[in-house]
Amino acid sequence: MPPTSRDIGKQPKLPETLTLHLVPHSHSDIGWNLSFEGYYHSIVRSVLRQMVHELWSHPHRRFTWGDLAFLDLWMAKEGNENSGLKDHKGDRSWKQVLQILVHRGQLDIVGGTYVSPDEGMATWWAHNTIVDTGHRTMHRLLKANTSVAWQIDNFGHFNTLPYLLSNSGYSSLVLGRMAYRDLYDFSSKSRLQFQWQTPDKPGALFTHFLSTHYASPSKLLDFDNSDQCDAKVLLNVLRRYALAQVRQYPAHGQILVMMGDDFRYAKAKRAFECIDRLVAARSLPGISLRYSTPTEYLSSVARRSEASDLYAFEGDFYPYQDKPYEQYWSGILASRPALKGLVRSSEQVVQHTEALLAVAKLANAGGNMAQQKARWDVLEAHLEYCRKQVSIGYHHDAITGTCSDATRYDYVQRLEAAQRAALRISRYALQLAAYDTSAYKVGGAQEMDRRLRKDRAAEKAGHPLGYNTANVLAAGIDEKGSRDTKAWLDIPARVCAKDACPGSLVTVTNAASLVSQTQIVRLLVDTLDTALVDAANGHAVTDVQVDRRSDGRYLVSFLAKDIPGLGFRSYMLSRNQTKHAGSSGSLSQFADLARSPSANTPLSLRLSKGHLLVDLAVHGYRVRLLVKDTGTGQTRVVWHSLNQYFANPRMQSSGAYVMHSFMLMYATVIYFFGVPFCVGLALSYAVHRGGCLTAIPFSKAMEIPCAADCLHGWSLADIQDAGAKPETEAELMAETIDGDTRMSADSSDSGMSLDAVEQQQQQQQQRDSREYKPQHEHGGSAANSDPRAVFHAMAGSAVGCLFMYFIEQVADIARLDKWSVGQGHVFWQLVLPSFTSAYVVSGTMRWTARQTVLFICALAAGVVLTIFGLPSWQSRPLAATASSGQGQMREQTWSAKPLMALVVEHGNLCDSARIWIDHQTEVAYSVCADKPTLVQVTTSLSADVNREVVARFEIEQPVSLGQRLFGCEFDIFNGVDVVRRRYSRWTPIPGNYYPAISHVSLTSASGNHRHSGHLTLHSRQAMGVTCIRPNTIETMLHRSMSGNDFRGLVEPMVDRVPAAITQFIDLGLRSVDQKSMLQVNSLINTPPMVFAMAMHTNQSLALFTAVGPNAKSLGALNLVGLQVSDTDLLNIEKTTDGHDSVKTTAAVAKLYVRLQALPSTSTTMPVSIPAAEFLSVNSIAKSFQRHVDMKMHVVEGGDWSIAPASTRERSLRLVKDLEIPAGQQKLYRIDMQGTTV
Repeated sequence: MPPTSRDIGKQPKLPETLTLHLVPHSHSDIGWNLSFEGYYHSIVRSVLRQMVHELWSHPHRRFTWGDLAFLDLWMAKEGNENSGLKDHKGDRSWKQVLQILVHRGQLDIVGGTYVSPDEGMATWWAHNTIVDTGHRTMHRLLKANTSVAWQIDNFGHFNTLPYLLSNSGYSSLVLGRMAYRDLYDFSSKSRLQFQWQTPDKPGALFTHFLSTHYASPSKLLDFDNSDQCDAKVLLNVLRRYALAQVRQYPAHGQILVMMGDDFRYAKAKRAFECIDRLVAARSLPGISLRYSTPTEYLSSVARRSEASDLYAFEGDFYPYQDKPYEQYWSGILASRPALKGLVRSSEQVVQHTEALLAVAKLANAGGNMAQQKARWDVLEAHLEYCRKQVSIGYHHDAITGTCSDATRYDYVQRLEAAQRAALRISRYALQLAAYDTSAYKVGGAQEMDRRLRKDRAAEKAGHPLGYNTANVLAAGIDEKGSRDTKAWLDIPARVCAKDACPGSLVTVTNAASLVSQTQIVRLLVDTLDTALVDAANGHAVTDVQVDRRSDGRYLVSFLAKDIPGLGFRSYMLSRNQTKHAGSSGSLSQFADLARSPSANTPLSLRLSKGHLLVDLAVHGYRVRLLVKDTGTGQTRVVWHSLNQYFANPRMQSSGAYVMHSFMLMYATVIYFFGVPFCVGLALSYAVHRGGCLTAIPFSKAMEIPCAADCLHGWSLADIQDAGAKPETEAELMAETIDGDTRMSADSSDSGMSLDAVEQQQQQQQQRDSREYKPQHEHGGSAANSDPRAVFHAMAGSAVGCLFMYFIEQVADIARLDKWSVGQGHVFWQLVLPSFTSAYVVSGTMRWTARQTVLFICALAAGVVLTIFGLPSWQSRPLAATASSGQGQMREQTWSAKPLMALVVEHGNLCDSARIWIDHQTEVAYSVCADKPTLVQVTTSLSADVNREVVARFEIEQPVSLGQRLFGCEFDIFNGVDVVRRRYSRWTPIPGNYYPAISHVSLTSASGNHRHSGHLTLHSRQAMGVTCIRPNTIETMLHRSMSGNDFRGLVEPMVDRVPAAITQFIDLGLRSVDQKSMLQVNSLINTPPMVFAMAMHTNQSLALFTAVGPNAKSLGALNLVGLQVSDTDLLNIEKTTDGHDSVKTTAAVAKLYVRLQALPSTSTTMPVSIPAAEFLSVNSIAKSFQRHVDMKMHVVEGGDWSIAPASTRERSLRLVKDLEIPAGQQKLYRIDMQGTTV
């Protein structure tokens, strides 16, 4: 919003002249209401072709384009076709024309990323990969790069963005979304251009914010939807816009005017002709107009301003709120959770494949380089396809769930295809890395492509060649929602059956991590009459668990121990493979250990693995977990529950973007309760304290209690306070006695004379007069002079609190829904009872005016304090709504599943307990041998319509006074740093939700430091988190909305796709160091992969090993990228000791490694490892057998892109040690040269 008059004094001096940079552009989302290709065929293809024609024909025109995905698709389909455009060299293809326009500066390709991702949900690897893929695509298509980052439609921004972009070759950034309060603050101080820097990180970014979003300043300038092209009118619109903009930016006089919107310039010819008329007109004194691009505009600003004069900003822009009052875009954090999980799962597979392919290329640096290059190019092209699909999955309308159902299904198909392709590439790369002789028989590129198609056919036949160990065994997800991948490796009968088992090699790879891991691996087999043998030592595997399935097959789980970092370990599944005779190696011996769930489990049970003991018990609608580490003796108690927030589409529609709490509905219900309640109190006071209101039609119904109260001693002072006509006490008494025959009868029956009665009444009036004497006569405050004031204040606040508890926790949701819109007999069920109860209570208690007002104020305060001070009441237990029938239950056969009853299963590798919360929600608690310090919680669910399902984890821990008063603090890992967040008491619940990529932890109760060790949650997918009350983490799980929040999506976000969401409880029983927690989180999110391979003898490989005391340092590093380039063979002439010249053949390879050091609060020392101890060259002796010369360089120059992506000049600095400060990232190039075999 523009600054107000009170801010004018803060503004800098206005420039004398203004230059308006008109920037024609079309913002094209990579899927939204239509799918990616749906938009391409219906709109984008036409826009691109028209735009190119107009630019080619008129060299003075300009146009701006953002993400590269659409350009990549267009060039793939039509890039080499004749465009019909000519120059002095003749006809030009679309690709050639595009390159010429870019190099002329007419077409500005900004952003440089493949898509514009959602920053709050993308991992650090994903961010780097999206930039890498965009750089490669831009260089391949256009032979160009850009220095302008373009994030104009993202739903919030992390402060890691300037660190990433400033070190990836960008010098400036354009943003388009900021919370309206931040926008007002920045614009009122002329700070919409600022220097943005990540705290404690090198590199700052000049940032320009679009104060009016990325649309044209007026609908009149939307040439696709407006026939207006009156230059005089449009120039006046631009003049007003310029004058409104100039005060919001530094005083350089350059105004950026966005001329476009979503999918615009479908009528490009007409739009450009109208802009030509505006640019040619010179009727605005002191204001000039010109065609421009973001690159030209920012260059113009840079010439007229100094970076040191700009506001320095280190914060972020979360949560995003585009309008006042509860318009928080927190819904994106839980919309379509199955898609969010699939995006992360696909990323894990592709990241693993990238590293495994690099290992394979390094292991095969020698040999026939010409033939190998063709094969590597095929594999790299397939891998690039996988990277692009994952990048599309991270688009800000994909992973956020803000897309139509058809578009969601298109994303699912793309991601599943990327997973299958990546697994095929991994399997072949693994054969090459392990020197499988069958892999060398593959010919050139055509043979490689044929082999990949053959693998795809095998997968389609139901026999996956590999799987991601992060896939969970959970409730099946339907075909259109999700899981085509499996949570096990299928060993078909043709490979190993009961009558014949020639053997298969099961290889477990750990290519995405630098440190060793232990992982449970699942195999689906037809027989147990076989052995599972560690191929490295020939010993039978003993850590095995067998589960018999209903189809007669067996799910065999075993523990793969110490899988080396950036390496693999193999196991043989065949007969007679063990070194020891007998049946000790047969899987049949584990059949007796097959676990069967107990049918009638008591409400408490124990899970146990290693040193971890977990006692579970059901208390009401919550599960209590008593967790004990027998090694350290530490014990913690965690409470877990599932709750629901409700949405009222008739009052305030939540949708795919916006999450609304029930506050507006509560306010309406409170209105229907509070107004009649106050009227009842006031009317009761007026009647009982001010005499009978005979003028009121219904006063006859009140006449008896009125007369009785008047008779029994209300004082003249009280009557005067009430506004009654002044009368003497004698006159009042006479009127009362004459008008009440019953009183005369009573006095006659008692034997009392009228004088005696009158004397008794006067004495009572005197007592009441003293009791109800006005406060101002006593002096002092009401609380000091009237002890009943405290009672009324407490009673009022208690009534307000109880009423809020009733409507938030007890009242039927359907009834509240009707009440909020004045339906459902609201008068008889709410208004009349409220009025009657207030009238009766006030009349019975004989309240004064001051007491009535005090009660009403206290009641209002109780309501407000309950809403904001007890936000946890605003959701209800999921099991409670199921048992009460308030949920919109679908017809399912679930009656045989008892709700809130634990079913336990004990196994050799995992102990687990399952509990059904409602008809479509199951929670499994597991303690497994591969993660012996964590409690795994897997929730399989789908959401009823207009429900937001959340999980709460509460630890029994002392609560500080500050947390009770000001809200609790929690920490979120944003991929680079751990960021402190605090629950704001006076902000609605949706405004307190923040995106967490994979990790959230509670700050220690002492608040002295941020070790956050007492409760940490790890997740394998992005989630929304908050701290709803002290010691409690609340995470979003699922949501489905029938309403529309009108943010552009044309259909409601009704999502019935079930999701399986896994979270790990880490209580820091062994270590409370932040770095240790993040190391655990890193391993959880880089799971090993499993492949079925042909038998061979080379069974293990480890590429990176840190020797001695440095081995621990590898755990503090994340592998963010790995690629081998420029492998070649060189003929080297060496001189021997006898001075004879000897010619040898040497293999040369360049390995690019992008590494990130995890942040730490316990030390400021950088991670340091000697280069010679970082790379284990002995592991790749097949290529470098005799001697290896190795040099490590750190790549400098502001571009982290892995070669050959970078088109910028960079320098190399030779280093002896790998040294990375905590929380930072570096790119290294390792040059290796060695004698080949």
